[in-house]
Amino acid sequence: MAVASAEFGQIEKTLQTLTYIDDESKRRATLTQRTKMFTTRPKAPS
Repeated sequence: MAVASAEFGQIEKTLQTLTYIDDESKRRATLTQRTKMFTTRPKAPS
């Protein structure tokens, strides 16, 4: 039963990944969020 549950989880993860790859608006939203995160973070002192 545990193996079946793990396999089902892998199927769900695969479907999420395929949906993300197929949906341009989700990819753009993720890129926008990442850009905001990396541009607003204070830089480390050098």
